[in-house]
This record gives sequence, C-alpha cells and structure tokens, in this order.
Amino acid sequence: MKKMMLALAAGAALIAPVSAQAAAVISGSVAGPDSTFTIDMLFQNDLSSTLNITSMSIDGGSATPVALLWDSLSYTGPAGATVGLSGVDTSVLTFTFGGDGWNPGESFRVHGVDPDAVDDPFYGATVLSLLGTKVTFGFSDSSSKVFSFVDDAAEGAGLKLNVSSAVPEPATWAMMIAGFGMVGSLIRRRRAAVLAA
Repeated sequence: MKKMMLALAAGAALIAPVSAQAAAVISGSVAGPDSTFTIDMLFQNDLSSTLNITSMSIDGGSATPVALLWDSLSYTGPAGATVGLSGVDTSVLTFTFGGDGWNPGESFRVHGVDPDAVDDPFYGATVLSLLGTKVTFGFSDSSSKVFSFVDDAAEGAGLKLNVSSAVPEPATWAMMIAGFGMVGSLIRRRRAAVLAA
C-alpha cells in the first residue's frame, strides 16, 4: 500500500502543470462623444511569480469584432528595463524587455493607444473593440503564456485578461502521460499480485 501511495504522489507531481503567472487589467476612457477615443492598458507582473517577463505581444488580428492595427501609442515602465517596440501600424505589437527586465511586482502601462480597423483607418475603436485580443507573455525561463481580453463585468467597465486556453504545452502532455502510465503500471502490478495470492 505504501508503494502505491508513493506512486500516486509521484504521478500527481508529474501531471501538475507548472506555469508562470501574469496578471493584467485593461480599461479605457473617452473625453466626449466627438473626441478621439483613447485606450489605456495596465499590465502587472504577478507578485507570486519568480520569473521576469522578457516579451509581450498584443495581437490585434485576434480581436473579436474586427481585426485591429496598432496606430499611435506611448508606454511607461517597468523601472530599470529597456523597452524595445515593434509592430506599430501592424496587427501584432511586440514589446521586449531588456536591462533589468520586467520583474515580479512591477507594472507596464501602454497608454494613448489608438487602434484602427485593418480595413478602415478611420475606425473609431473603443475598449470593447479589443474583446478577444490575444496577449502573449514570454518569460525568462523561455516559457510563454497566452491570455485574451474578456469583458470585466465585476469592475463595471473595461476588459481584463484571462488565460486564453487550458490546453497544456507538449512538455506538460509528456509528463502527464508518463505519470498516468506509471500509476497504471503500479495498479496493474498490485492487482496481479492480489490475484496470484
């Protein structure tokens, strides 16, 4: 029985997914009905994470209502990091974080964002235009995690990031299969031993 319990514990350890955490919130405001609508995004590297964020991509082509291009924008922070930017006037905006990097507990703000529709440069994007937009974070251990923007009814306005997919990465699949195989093998041996006795 002791061997079986140890095997189950080992199997559970193998199948438990290990993942980096990044939390983020997005909100927007409008000055008046005839003014340009600006969107502000605030991203926070979760304090429980031990990993630095090395890159972040925002895919406007994955927005639900209409595919977006990233027009003008500004950004602030994180402190101590050098920030590289590519993808302005395209659908995929990519930030890279060098120097001290984007450490746990630090925030990164993208403000004054003015997205346009791929087919219409005069499209008046609102916060809700970003529904479904995928945001991919790259971490210092070479792992990544994909999030997408969903409606944040709890806060009454704006959008928030949710983990986009619960599908494990290939390495996690391999560990899960190996863990289940080990547990199944030990159960089969145990059953065979009981039947023989």
